[in-house]
Amino acid sequence: MTIPFENGLVHGLVRYQRPDGAHGFDAHYVAGKLHGLLALYDADGKPLQRAEYRDGKQHGMTTSYAGGRLRSSRAYRDGLLDGEALCYDAGGQVVARLPYRLGKLHGEATFLKDGVPVRRVWYVDGAAIPSEVAASEVTAAKHAASATRSTTAKIAANASASQAARAAAITPPSWAVRLHRGLERWVAG
Repeated sequence: MTIPFENGLVHGLVRYQRPDGAHGFDAHYVAGKLHGLLALYDADGKPLQRAEYRDGKQHGMTTSYAGGRLRSSRAYRDGLLDGEALCYDAGGQVVARLPYRLGKLHGEATFLKDGVPVRRVWYVDGAAIPSEVAASEVTAAKHAASATRSTTAKIAANASASQAARAAAITPPSWAVRLHRGLERWVAG
């Protein structure tokens, strides 16, 4: 294995070969940080993982393999999962579509069998929304979120101290609060 240095920091392509001669990994560094493609290989030289890095953090697509077959692909932004992650079965069919935003599940996760959705779960900021919350309610809440912000501000501006105290005493379920906050952020863009 040759490790290139520049100004005392790893800089350039680092390539590792296993003692038996099989390819182990390739890693690109800039100023001591992973930057570019990191490719890992199993003992047979088949890919295990290909990941894109920027300034030492995963940024871009990461794909994982088992026995040379694609098992997952995930999008990263600044070291956090951000975008759609796909999971594959041994035959190469998608078995899960998982939406991420800023490192947390966010949106509709879909689980499939033979290419057909068999389960859908909504997530807001990493928390699953209970199944009793219908997708239509989520859609309606999304459209109402912007109106809710302005209505809440008007009520707060006109509320007396006793009205404010009564309003504060009403505590919705935590999942509803997370849903509302997540939808407000989503609508706000």
